[in-house]
Amino acid sequence: MLFQDQSGKTVGDGLGTCVYQQRRDPILVCPRCKRAVMSFIDIIDGKPFSIYRCKEHGDVVAIWSEVVNEY
Repeated sequence: MLFQDQSGKTVGDGLGTCVYQQRRDPILVCPRCKRAVMSFIDIIDGKPFSIYRCKEHGDVVAIWSEVVNEY
């Protein structure tokens, strides 16, 4: 059960609360395998354009995620 203490912070009794106390910083990953992607910047028609490449799936539209597979 979660409740607020006197300072306004949300605290819990350990039942049903998150296992991890601190959240990870989100990073750009492949939407298929959730591996970190490589980022390239290319100039197209005089404007910078970001390209994200997954080692397994090639060019992808990267997503921000806290879940990252390292295999």
